Amino acid sequence: MTDLDTSQLSACAYKPEHFKAQEFASRSAFERYGNRVLRYIDTRILITADQLRYQFGPMTINNWSWGGNREFSGLRLAGDNYFSKTSDHSWGRAIDGLFLRAKAQEVRDYIEEHPEQFPYITFIEEGKSITWLHAACPNLCGLPFVCTYDNSIVFWNKDTGAFREVFRKNGRLLNDRN
Repeated sequence: MTDLDTSQLSACAYKPEHFKAQEFASRSAFERYGNRVLRYIDTRILITADQLRYQFGPMTINNWSWGGNREFSGLRLAGDNYFSKTSDHSWGRAIDGLFLRAKAQEVRDYIEEHPEQFPYITFIEEGKSITWLHAACPNLCGLPFVCTYDNSIVFWNKDTGAFREVFRKNGRLLNDRN
């Protein structure tokens, strides 16, 4: 399969085709919940992971379960390294992916040029020191920037603190609620 079969998507349930449950969770989260940990991962980020895999090839999120060093690139629980109650990772709404065949900046550039292909991504971190793709699907209302359209992707530069908005087609102006 070269493309995600969207007829199988559900707002209620989704089982990733190319990832196991432990790839979305820290060791402590998986030890606590086992495969049920997917219940705590936002369906939109599970779908996004498969979309990214289809577009860019193999992607690693967490690989601790087979001896790798990545453990905190998906769901993080209180007590985990890098846990923050305000992080999208702590709410199951973010992944940090490394790609076998693409650099993170190439992936960010592609998403920026083709935002409609990734309808659930609403937030991406970027910067000189970020060698992974941080993709998240939070509701952006109430964050320290103002979105112009309802279905934008916000790119946040970790080095400068600057935000920029990438618009998707058919977006509605947020102040136009008629």
